[in-house]
Amino acid sequence: MSARVTTTGAPRTADQRRINRTCVSATHGGRRVLRTPAVGTTEARWYEAQGFTIVQHLVVLRRDLTETASLLHRSPTPDVEISTHSVARRRARTGDRDRCASLADLDATGFGTDWRLTIDALLHACRSTPIHCVFIAQPSGIDNEMPIGYAIAGVAYETAYLQRLVVAPEHRGRRIATALVVASMAWARSKFARHLLVNTEPHNTAALALYRSLDFTTDADGLVVLERDEQPAT
Repeated sequence: MSARVTTTGAPRTADQRRINRTCVSATHGGRRVLRTPAVGTTEARWYEAQGFTIVQHLVVLRRDLTETASLLHRSPTPDVEISTHSVARRRARTGDRDRCASLADLDATGFGTDWRLTIDALLHACRSTPIHCVFIAQPSGIDNEMPIGYAIAGVAYETAYLQRLVVAPEHRGRRIATALVVASMAWARSKFARHLLVNTEPHNTAALALYRSLDFTTDADGLVVLERDEQPAT
């Protein structure tokens, strides 16, 4: 999977450069596709003009970060630790790719084959905002243990984004997801973000319940994800 895809023999137009910059390559239903990030109505119309089709609708939720002190007591079970990491802005270090490889395996348990993030897509997500942080949950006191949950948060100006949240199925129900969200909120506030945005599918009742328990509110406007065959017919 590559975050930059070019069409052999085709001129690098401004439109194609924008697609290369924003889309990732993925597999969906056995087909290789270009997938957009979650976008609003105006951007969606632009992608549709380039041959993309809407494949996913998302609910957007918002959390004011001016008051988070009341949430800081919410922590995972005592045998879980959360560490923080970042990846290089330009060229991935060996450690970055190794860490993202383990997170990609975990990601598949939460999103399945068609919607999982590969190593390159994880790196792309980290670099999509000026600053970011990766939060990794692991069993306490065990070195080199595979992660059991992770989150990616980024900040651009005064807005923070919770870009990914996954907990391994066998470890759900232990407040690990709550702890990852709270850690993301505290970090975003330390970077002077005023609010945190997250999106999820309308039918993901567990995620919606989690965010609403942490005082997120639903934005009026949702987002969509679009796809186009990686090599469109000519």
